[in-house]
Amino acid sequence: KELIEMLKEIAKVFWQIFLDRLGWKVSVSYAVDPNTELGKNVREHFDEILD
Repeated sequence: KELIEMLKEIAKVFWQIFLDRLGWKVSVSYAVDPNTELGKNVREHFDEILD
């Protein structure tokens, strides 16, 4: 379980780097924020992939 949590954190960091390189710095905050629809969708997809 700890390994899965660690992988989720690593995936989150890579996702932020990816969006930063695309120049979507504002979008990164929306994609990471669990209170936004985009953030909820991103988190759901990451959870599905990592589960």
